Amino acid sequence: MQITYAPVYSKTIRFYFEEWMMSSQSPDTVAPQGDAGAETAQRYFYQYSYTAVLACALMDTDSDVAEIYCEHHDDILAKRRDNKIHAIQVKTRQLGSELWKSGDKEMIDTLVRFAKLEHDFPDRFWRYTIATNHQFFEVRENGSNLPYLLRLAFELAVDGVPAGCLATFVQKLVKAAECDQPLVLGMLKKANCDHRPPKLDDILNELCDALRLSCADSADASYGTLAAAADALTAEVARASSLRHSQSIPLYLSLRWDAADAETKLLIGGKRLTRERIQAVLKTVFGTPELLSPANPSVPRALPAGETRLRKKLDAGGLSAMTVDVARDCYSAAFKQQREWAAKYGEKKAIERYHHISTIMRAEAAQAYEETVSDVGLFGREMLRVLRERLRLRRQSGGAELLGCVDEHLLGYAYMLTDDCKVWWSKAFDLSKAS
Repeated sequence: MQITYAPVYSKTIRFYFEEWMMSSQSPDTVAPQGDAGAETAQRYFYQYSYTAVLACALMDTDSDVAEIYCEHHDDILAKRRDNKIHAIQVKTRQLGSELWKSGDKEMIDTLVRFAKLEHDFPDRFWRYTIATNHQFFEVRENGSNLPYLLRLAFELAVDGVPAGCLATFVQKLVKAAECDQPLVLGMLKKANCDHRPPKLDDILNELCDALRLSCADSADASYGTLAAAADALTAEVARASSLRHSQSIPLYLSLRWDAADAETKLLIGGKRLTRERIQAVLKTVFGTPELLSPANPSVPRALPAGETRLRKKLDAGGLSAMTVDVARDCYSAAFKQQREWAAKYGEKKAIERYHHISTIMRAEAAQAYEETVSDVGLFGREMLRVLRERLRLRRQSGGAELLGCVDEHLLGYAYMLTDDCKVWWSKAFDLSKAS
């Protein structure tokens, strides 16, 4: 027989069950129903990281960006070398949220802020940008489509009169900003919408890529090092944005007569990011890697033509002809990399890098040899397998700096050491008697 409970009893049972569940749980093991604090922190982190991405342009000597200001009159101000300024507002939304529309409070507030900047600093701003990780409504060309409205404003003649949805939108901004129509139109002509910034969870990768492209010291850095540099740069942006430097202002002002002017300069200076400031931050992460140096250093040389000690020693280890051919290619790739280092860093530093990598590879090859050496049968193939595995584990554990070498480069250095008789793939033998 099926028993059916009346709704009132079902609700009562559910109520007591939920009460019991709550009483048996602890807040340190249960996720909150809403975590507004974490979401706010994520938005700030995104803005700081996005600012850091823009700040990477300061490292490029060909860039037109001279300085960047954090939370100074706007989220971000990028100053060009001709002193013209680009104001940027960063707006974030979670995935699945409504598309940005022109009438959204955030959009109106941002454009009002831009209008006031245009009023307070005539002819100083050359562009205003609303940057977002989300998307703008562009399904229809109407009054909700902000990119469309900005396009209409841009195409309007200097002395033209807005009509239709643009006229309605302009009047809304005129009233909100308490500015005249020509000023609002002038601001809208300079404004644009940018939804190219990465999504919330992708901003760190974007910053790492920007660092790799703009900072010469990061060219050979591992992802872990790049991530540490990204964190350091984002933290510096956060300091500039939060006016942490203002804590030192009272002491400084007590030593000066022109206190008001000094305070203004200190406040603005603390918000300013320059090439020198960015370099100082990155130097603490990248610095100069501590390179290893072998007891009996040698100099890298190109693979000799014809019969080589490399082939004889790999043959003796039981490695196939195909592997020997690959070994020659890896050897050549490693030597080519060494010559590229010489062109980039100079001959002395290139040799130091060669010694560093060859020291690592000699130690790893020696350990692989000890793990596989056998009095019965050939062990070269097993030694190569162990050596590859050791390299994988070294990368995984973050061992000594590998200077941007891929495994083929590292094996190439091992084969250089093989030809130099410092690495063996079998028990040592008289090379002069080998066929």
